[in-house]
Amino acid sequence: MSTIQVVRLWGMMVGEQFSTLLHSENALFFEELHAQLDTLEAAVILRELRAPPAACEPSNSSSAEVSLSSVGSSFDHQLLDEGEQAAPVNGGASDTTTVTASSGALLPDPDTPLSMLSDSDDSDSDDGLEAYDLRDELNTVRSSSEKSDPPPAYLRQCLLRLRKSDETADGVEETLRATERLIRAGLPDLADVATALTRILLHMSNTLELDSFPPLRHKALVALVVCAPLPVVRYLTQEFYERNYSLSQRMDILTVLVNGASELANVTEQGKLTREPKVLIRDESEKRSRHARSVATSLVNRFTPLATYFFFPLLNGYDNTRTCFDLLGEDSPILTRLVWTLGVFVEHTGPGNERLQSMAIALAEAVLVLRYHAQALVRRSCLFAVAAIASHLGTSERGSQLLPELRSWLEHTAVHDVDPECQMLASQLVQLFRE
Repeated sequence: MSTIQVVRLWGMMVGEQFSTLLHSENALFFEELHAQLDTLEAAVILRELRAPPAACEPSNSSSAEVSLSSVGSSFDHQLLDEGEQAAPVNGGASDTTTVTASSGALLPDPDTPLSMLSDSDDSDSDDGLEAYDLRDELNTVRSSSEKSDPPPAYLRQCLLRLRKSDETADGVEETLRATERLIRAGLPDLADVATALTRILLHMSNTLELDSFPPLRHKALVALVVCAPLPVVRYLTQEFYERNYSLSQRMDILTVLVNGASELANVTEQGKLTREPKVLIRDESEKRSRHARSVATSLVNRFTPLATYFFFPLLNGYDNTRTCFDLLGEDSPILTRLVWTLGVFVEHTGPGNERLQSMAIALAEAVLVLRYHAQALVRRSCLFAVAAIASHLGTSERGSQLLPELRSWLEHTAVHDVDPECQMLASQLVQLFRE
């Protein structure tokens, strides 16, 4: 049995009519159907059954016509009484089920879907509801999702942000600035994450082509060297000779170490780091006449006790043939920068380091190996290194042995070198040694 009342009553009526035709003595009788005959809806359905389509009328059974006619006429009086008033079927819910008997009944359309004839209300359906305009809400959600995250508040958050590959330009700049700020804040977990931060920053590439990326990354690396020198310097000096690094990355390592050493030694950007080698030589001559040291004693030099961690790991590998690049050959720009960097380390080291003399002697021996290098830039860096170590050689036996050989090379360079800059620097150094 159907749960839809109209369909159920319709089926009962059809069943009674057919049972009357087939078995008139045992015809079906539905109490529910006859209990609903007083309703207008049942009367409408009976009116439909009163006038069946011609195609459905039996052509060879007069008894069937009489039976259908008698059944229809039995309800004719009731139908006319109900048809005096106009009432909508299903409580006026739909125009397709409205009946007006006095002016021609509007009967249910046979093509009307059964769901529209159901007596259950469609209050749960939202097909007829007008959709809201959600464009503003969608724009708000999109803008909030595209908005960059707040700046990192911890170093480990910086690690996670720097590892992300989908950062926006603003997000990268914000993270790099926050990284330097948090490093210099001296957080207690800096020693635990310093090496990991250094590794990530060293391998980061400027994929977004930001103008601010190189200086921001450089400042963060220098901050690591200054605030966590032991693990960071150990990592950088070791990685300098490792494979899978470009020449620019090796240059970055040396620049970061030099700038970190300068900050630890309290040497400003306007100090010795930015001076020409010839200016350093002239100033060295003036200092020796005043019996002054290369590092001001009025400032605390934090680099002095750390100098050997910067110096010897870099010096010990320059002539190693097992490295993946040729410092003594085609990679001479790196060698130039390396020798200059070692000279800066010696210059920044104060007298408090008992190994300062050992550093000066080791650098002098390296200079004597490289003194006749084919590249003029390498020879210039060697002359700069000699200027940095000149005041630290004469107080030891080994240094006294190296001085005559260095002086002979300087005199030869001042006269016979093909590079005018080397000649000028060598001439100034010869004058310095004579004093």
